[in-house]
Amino acid sequence: SSGINAEYGGAGYYLIAHSDRRNSQSVWALSHRDRPTDQEDQKWNVLVDSVDGQQCFKLQKAVRRNRGLMLTAHTNERENGNIRTLVHSQNHNIPDECWSFHSRGDNIFRIVKAMNRNKGMHLVNSEERNSESYWVDLSSTNEDFLWEVEFVSPLVLPATPAPQSIMIKALNEGSAVVKIKKASGVGAGYYLIAHSDRRNSQSVWALSHRDRPTDQEDQKWNVLVDSVDGQQCFKLQKAVRRNRGLMLTAHTNERENGNIRTLVHSQNHNIPDECWIFTPQGVDNFKIAKALNRNQGMYLVNGEQRNSESYWVDLSSTSDDFLWEIQLQ
Repeated sequence: SSGINAEYGGAGYYLIAHSDRRNSQSVWALSHRDRPTDQEDQKWNVLVDSVDGQQCFKLQKAVRRNRGLMLTAHTNERENGNIRTLVHSQNHNIPDECWSFHSRGDNIFRIVKAMNRNKGMHLVNSEERNSESYWVDLSSTNEDFLWEVEFVSPLVLPATPAPQSIMIKALNEGSAVVKIKKASGVGAGYYLIAHSDRRNSQSVWALSHRDRPTDQEDQKWNVLVDSVDGQQCFKLQKAVRRNRGLMLTAHTNERENGNIRTLVHSQNHNIPDECWIFTPQGVDNFKIAKALNRNQGMYLVNGEQRNSESYWVDLSSTSDDFLWEIQLQ
């Protein structure tokens, strides 16, 4: 749950949903001066989703009036070319509910329409509505686009599943430390690690390995939020000990079965190759897919057995054995 307030025009005003209905399914979005009576109405759920193969965030009214409605925008174009935003019933048009958060410092973000109509336009305060509020629009020209996101309860909201909480922690704090365990099927219970032997001067292979007391630190990864080529994504970076700082990626190491072998590679070698989509599957599990570039859309799986204690970790477009449990540390 978070409060969202503008940085410049209407600085200090909070994003809310208008109390009057636009129609039977929606109200207008406003930014309003801070009032003691509005503390609950300022709260939004930040939700993680993947839509049409793209990672995005959604903003949902958290409590009180218009609870459950989603921030979106349709085609309400103004004379200045802006698009007026709405708070609309859920699942009316799912791609229109998708937003990217582009970090500009400590909890300061550009909030951008991620998909569909008005893709790439950013959230701004527009015309003054009255002495206490502004209309909230999308603009492609206005540079007054910074919003502060005040994270109220990213990890304790009962309605937020555990996978959502991990990603919101990453958005809030810049990263989240996790362990990634195969949830079912081949190699169930084995943890994602980076091989101790080097593949070359810049990389090692990724493995899933049975749980051992000596591997507890080597199992830890940083989940990082980034936007690359205008698309929101997550990155997986070795957090501690051996190969610290290296990024999970995949190039063109194709196997006989059509899988692509994954690597843990020096940072920024090929930035789009470091981008992943996390799709929640129930309370604790994810599908983890390549987000951009080579092998886009292929899923992380256990490949061939390497020895009695480990599996190679591959990308596959055919295997449905792709569930991983993500454990927040």
